[in-house]
This record gives sequence, structure tokens and C-alpha cells, in this order.
Amino acid sequence: MIEKEIIELIKDCLKKTEVNLDGILLDNNTDLLEEGILDSLDAMTFLFHIEKKVGKKITEIDDEFEDFRISSLLSILSKY
Repeated sequence: MIEKEIIELIKDCLKKTEVNLDGILLDNNTDLLEEGILDSLDAMTFLFHIEKKVGKKITEIDDEFEDFRISSLLSILSKY
């Protein structure tokens, strides 16, 4: 996937997680947890939606995954 597709995938999965993205600009430096876009429960739901959308278990993401920066997600998802 290319960066633009991944950003759209992330936005779609955030919406499915019922996150309000109004007025939020997502860029490579955005940290979804640190900026309060996701809480810990939302984070697990968000990751579930990503894996469902990709159609595979994403091995880089596990129960201990804590890096919710867009740049990190871009790096991981570019392999899928």
C-alpha cells in the first residue's frame, strides 16, 4: 500500500471505532493516544478494524503494542 491509501485506511478504521475526526488533522507526527484521539479501549478496537480491513493478522501489532504514531502505523502497514 502507498501512504495515501494507508492514511485513508487509518481514517476509515478510526471512523469504525467511532472516533470523531472533525477538525483533526492527521499527519506523520500525530500520536493517536498522546493526543487523546484514542483511549486504551478504542486502541484495541482500532487495531481490530485495521486487521479486518487488511485481511491478515499484523504480526508487528500485539497486546503490548503502544506506538500509535501515524508514522509508525505507516511503516508497519506499508508491508501489507
